[in-house]
Amino acid sequence: MKIFSRTCAFFLAALLTPAVFAGQGFFLGLQGGYSDIDTDKDVVELESDVNAQVYAGYMFTDWFGLELGYTDFGSFEIKDDENKREVDYNGLHFGLAFEGQFVGKTKVFAKLGAYNIDTEVGAADGSDAGFFYQAGLAFPVMKHMDITVSWQSFRKIEIVDESVNSGIDAYDIGIRFGF
Repeated sequence: MKIFSRTCAFFLAALLTPAVFAGQGFFLGLQGGYSDIDTDKDVVELESDVNAQVYAGYMFTDWFGLELGYTDFGSFEIKDDENKREVDYNGLHFGLAFEGQFVGKTKVFAKLGAYNIDTEVGAADGSDAGFFYQAGLAFPVMKHMDITVSWQSFRKIEIVDESVNSGIDAYDIGIRFGF
């Protein structure tokens, strides 16, 4: 996790430097909604929870950029035999951002990249890495401000101390500022 975090911080600093001097292309966003978890075994009692995400990035062209973000996916209850435990998910993601005009001023976007998600089950914790993808729409409400709606998917996340793989889908609404 430390190497992944340092790498993401390096890329974010590399993104911020040209953004400060260029005066355009840099964006910051906040979004929230709910996370839905699915597993390959029937161990989850609470299947959804609220999530929150903060992200930043830089669009090098009108249609291509890079993004770094942090998401807290929430807590889920799992059961094994007679025990119930909470699983907390949160982590970083780094990826490519693609954007284009959809209808009128509405934009469509897609993101593809890598994630590192930390899981906490009771006193145990772990980390898992993989790929994520996201699709959404951005509705301009003011100059340099959009309202976004999106769906994001993270797959093959192992639950600590379990032989269970899970996937998380995040359904969000947010606000994005461009500079």
